Amino acid sequence: MTTKTMKYEIKYEKDLYNLLSDIQYEVFLLKNKATSLAYDWQNFSFSYFNRFGEYPKDKKITGVTLTADINRILKEDHAKSVYSMTRETAVKEAVDKFQNDIVKIRKGEISIMRYKRDGSFPIRSKQINQIKKVNSKKYTCKLSLLSREGVKERGLKNGQIEVELRTGKGAYEILDRIIDGTYKLCDSRITKNKNKFYLLVTYSFESKKEEQLDTNKIMGIDLGVNIPAMLAISDNKWYRQPVGDSQEIKSFQNQVESRKRRLQKQRKWCGEGSIGHGTKTRLTPLNKLSGKIKRFKDTKNHCWSRYIVDEAVRNKCGTIQMEDLSEIAEENTFLKT
Repeated sequence: MTTKTMKYEIKYEKDLYNLLSDIQYEVFLLKNKATSLAYDWQNFSFSYFNRFGEYPKDKKITGVTLTADINRILKEDHAKSVYSMTRETAVKEAVDKFQNDIVKIRKGEISIMRYKRDGSFPIRSKQINQIKKVNSKKYTCKLSLLSREGVKERGLKNGQIEVELRTGKGAYEILDRIIDGTYKLCDSRITKNKNKFYLLVTYSFESKKEEQLDTNKIMGIDLGVNIPAMLAISDNKWYRQPVGDSQEIKSFQNQVESRKRRLQKQRKWCGEGSIGHGTKTRLTPLNKLSGKIKRFKDTKNHCWSRYIVDEAVRNKCGTIQMEDLSEIAEENTFLKT
């Protein structure tokens, strides 16, 4: 199975955003308190070991695991309004993080994790219900965010809050596949960035079976000036596939260099706003153009090479053999670069 995450903006509504901010704050307190309690247990364990020569078993002393005990303490003292799954998952994340870091903490290599006020908080897959499509840019779903106590405190009918999700090209297809069952919805998160809340939807799906390739079947690549790459296959004498167009790079390079020459002339007459503190500000527009051609070539090389690999896989070629250009003449600048 492959697991991925896609971010969806939660449409702004004052009451909803206030609620999400409150939960964000509660989780911030929960995680820091859970970390402190886990640290207290470590100190107790160390003292117990020095006295009795063995470390204490959490289940033997408290009757439950350390995570369950900390969750029980915090449930009684704190965050009663937050939905139980969010509270329990947040506590587990904090305790697991502390226990994973404890060796480095003892050595003084890292400090104890302190969580920030504006951090993300977990929302289990069971808390995300009734995903519905309005159109390709808008979906709705219901989020279970509050406990029974929280529902009563806010005077709501139930703890499931309907939210609107904003989507874009490609993102809506993922929700469509979750709705029709092609993708499986997994435990996700809610985060905040630049005063906007987002639902980070985590989903999983079956990976494609690995292609069975024939290592004896070879795709050969001849490199050239007019046609950057010409493909051929060892057992197919009719197969010839051109890749790319060198004229595209030459035209772009000529445009950029022509613009650069014009800018160089204009710099002589630039106003005070472009002069600044010497030549650095004056030459800023030229410096921005300097790496543009290289970035364009890199992008094209990536696109062409990706196409070649995909074409080799499609034709079951297990080997790609490229022309050796190590001894190419220095005057052939196109192939050199």
